[in-house]
Amino acid sequence: MNPSPDFSRTCKDCEALCYEERSTGASCYRCGHPGPRKGYMMGTVRPIPFIPAWCPKLISERQGKEAEK
Repeated sequence: MNPSPDFSRTCKDCEALCYEERSTGASCYRCGHPGPRKGYMMGTVRPIPFIPAWCPKLISERQGKEAEK
């Protein structure tokens, strides 16, 4: 199965999403999951409207569903 983003949900309620005030006065949301993409910006005004395919939480959910089959 090819990984793809999940457009039915957002990162908004993820426990790893971190809100950050920047020195420029702007704010942003960053991914806090451990792994190679930790710190990626997930939105500025609000979190992006999907869960990216590389999200560790999304990958583990998919692997769990495949294991059930």
